Amino acid sequence: TVAVKLEPISIYESFEGTFESTKFAEVKADFENWSDLKISTLAEEGSVVSQGQEIIAFDNESIDKAIKEAEFGLKSSEFALHAAELDMKEIDATYKLDSALADRTWQHAQEDAQYYKSVELPERLKDLDYSQKTAGYFLEYSKDELDQLEQMYTEDELTEESEEIVLKRARRSVESAERSKDRTLRRVKRDREVTVPRDVTSRDDMLKRAELTYKRSQATLPIKKEKVTLALAEAAFGHEKKIESLNDLKADRAKMSIDSPMDGILYYGKCVRGKWVSGTGTPKRRLEKDKKVTAKTVIMTIVDPNQIMIRANLEEPKLGTLKAGMRGTAMLKTAGKNKMPVSVKVVGAIPMDDGKYDCQIQIEGANSAKAMPGMGCKLSFLVHENQQALMAPKASVFSDDGGINNYVYVVNGEKSEKRVVQVGHANGEKVEIVDGLSAGEKIAKTKPK
Repeated sequence: TVAVKLEPISIYESFEGTFESTKFAEVKADFENWSDLKISTLAEEGSVVSQGQEIIAFDNESIDKAIKEAEFGLKSSEFALHAAELDMKEIDATYKLDSALADRTWQHAQEDAQYYKSVELPERLKDLDYSQKTAGYFLEYSKDELDQLEQMYTEDELTEESEEIVLKRARRSVESAERSKDRTLRRVKRDREVTVPRDVTSRDDMLKRAELTYKRSQATLPIKKEKVTLALAEAAFGHEKKIESLNDLKADRAKMSIDSPMDGILYYGKCVRGKWVSGTGTPKRRLEKDKKVTAKTVIMTIVDPNQIMIRANLEEPKLGTLKAGMRGTAMLKTAGKNKMPVSVKVVGAIPMDDGKYDCQIQIEGANSAKAMPGMGCKLSFLVHENQQALMAPKASVFSDDGGINNYVYVVNGEKSEKRVVQVGHANGEKVEIVDGLSAGEKIAKTKPK
């Protein structure tokens, strides 16, 4: 057996920390459009810089060329915009004229069709009737004349030679008249059966085509105007984009040399919870002349070394032991292991991505150890102290569920009694009993068989 007794206990928790500046200014490659950022001049990391001092500059040859090209592009867009404006003025001026012309053309087509059907076609048919009727008049006249001549010549009024000449002419006139009559009748028949129906069909087609043309103009004229309006809007939008792009390039050109925003010490990259990383979050944060950096990322940080704190990652088992306001000591890892008093400022309420909890430690008083942001230290806090703690050997406290419920065997004479106890902090090979036992009671060193 072993007797439990009162002893003093002091529990310290130790963990790693990193110094971090509470006053800093991040320097970004904050360019709107430009991404070709090749370093031409660069201040050394760790150097002391003053506000307004140039700390980095980029080669400007490429951006100057891009600005010149953008200026030419802007001039071209001005010409395109002017041409679109002229097209808009022209369409505004001709739209009403074209609409009126389309209306007149359609109206004239309808009038011509109506006139053809009501006047021209009936008159043509009458002309054909008349031509058919008069086709034999010339023949009739010629025959009558021949008959008269033959009758006259029987009376021997002319010489025989004269008779022959006159009669020959008369006979030929009759022959010609017969031929003319035949041609006229054939023409009249073809006109009536072929030409006139074709003309009627052609006239109908002309009217239909005129109607289609009119309807098409009614649909296409607004579209044509809308297309010109859209082209003008596109040209204006494109011109504005050219202006914006040029202005962005000029604004970026003014950023090709970056000055320090404050007095302090220059670090490459950015600080993430005390750790220095590149602007993209990778551990590599080296900057070199003639090398390129990524736009819109933090490339440098200016820190005030006189205003710092300590950032630490707290493991979950230690979460309940550390509380805001608790005082402790920070010891630098540098030669000499300088110490400084510290206190807990904030303990994170929720875990971070790695399952640990953020802990912010403030330095009590001045930075006497001359710690710099990024330097590491070891933190120690007295998390529990009790001058009258009831202590028992760890080996004599048993558990069947991994330490959730604990018990001991209290020995009284020849008998032992299993008793549930509540444990507190462990210290070496002993553990604090906060409930279930009294000072002087004896417990079994090992579990009875």
